[in-house]
Amino acid sequence: MSCPKKQHWVPRFYIKQFAIPETRGSKIPKVWAFSKKHHDPEEPALISITDAASSRFVYSPLDDQGNRDLSTEKKLADLEQIVSKIWPDICYDFLDFSGSVRKIISLFLATIMLRDQKSFNLIKKTHNNLRSFFDSLPKDDLGIPPIDKFIHKEKEYDIDLSDWQDFKRGSDNYIRQVFVDTINKDAIHFAKILLDKTWSIRTFSKPILATSDTPFIMCNTTKETYGIGTKGTIVFFPLTPYRALEIGGKGEDNMCYPMSDKYAHLINYLLWTNDCRFIYSHRNTDEVLLEIHNFVAIP
Repeated sequence: MSCPKKQHWVPRFYIKQFAIPETRGSKIPKVWAFSKKHHDPEEPALISITDAASSRFVYSPLDDQGNRDLSTEKKLADLEQIVSKIWPDICYDFLDFSGSVRKIISLFLATIMLRDQKSFNLIKKTHNNLRSFFDSLPKDDLGIPPIDKFIHKEKEYDIDLSDWQDFKRGSDNYIRQVFVDTINKDAIHFAKILLDKTWSIRTFSKPILATSDTPFIMCNTTKETYGIGTKGTIVFFPLTPYRALEIGGKGEDNMCYPMSDKYAHLINYLLWTNDCRFIYSHRNTDEVLLEIHNFVAIP
C-alpha cells in the first residue's frame, strides 16, 4: 500500500452525500465550505471533497527508522471500503440496524469519533497539560520525574515515564503516534457502548442538514461533563441533508421518525458548536449560518 500524503479526518464517501446536487454524480463532487477558525474573505467557497477535511499524513506517523507507519491508515481504509458499500442504503433507504450491520456501523462511528481533528486537538492539549505538570515536579539523576503511579477518582493507575524526553519534546510526530494508538486501543470499546443504545433515523422534508470535519455530535442536557457512555448522552450523526442518525434518543430502536425543520436546525446548531474547523454543505453555508442564528435567537 502506497502512503497517501492527503489523509481525511472523515471519509470522502461520507462528505459526498453533502455535495452540491449538480456535482454529486461527477468525478469531482464539490461542497460549500466555511472555516469557523479562520475568517477568509473568499469564504464560503466551493471546494472538492478531496480537499475537504484533510491534512498531511494524519494517520501515518514516522517509525523509528523514519518510514511512514501505514498500519492505521490501512485499517481505516479497509473499514471504509466495507461501510461505503452499505452507506447508500443507510442514507436513502431503510437498513435494519441489527446483527452484523449494527456492529460494523458502531465500529465505524467509534473511529469517526476518535479520528477527527477535535480528538487530535484534545490529545495535544492533554499532552501539553501533563507535560507542564510533570515538568514542574522534582527530577531524578536522569532528569526524569520519579513517578510510577497516580490516583484519579480513588482508582490507582500505573504510569511509565521511561520515554520522558520524547514526551517532553512532544513533537508533532509523537502526538500523531499517540493519536493513532488511541484510535486502535479505544475504537472497539466505544463501539460496544454504541451497540447498546437506541438507534433511530430522523428524516426531514427539506434538505436542511449540513456536516463538518467533526460530524460525531454528543449532547447531554442533564450533565455539564459527560462522555459517550454517560447516562442521558445522545449522539447525532448527519447522514444527508435530509437525514440524521440518532443514537440514545427517545423512541423505539431501529425506527424512522419524520421530524420538524426546527429539529434539523438544532442538529446544525450542535454541529456548529462541536469544535469543528469547517462546515460543509450542499448549499451556500451563509444560509446554514443564518438559520442557526435565527434558531438561537428564538426565545
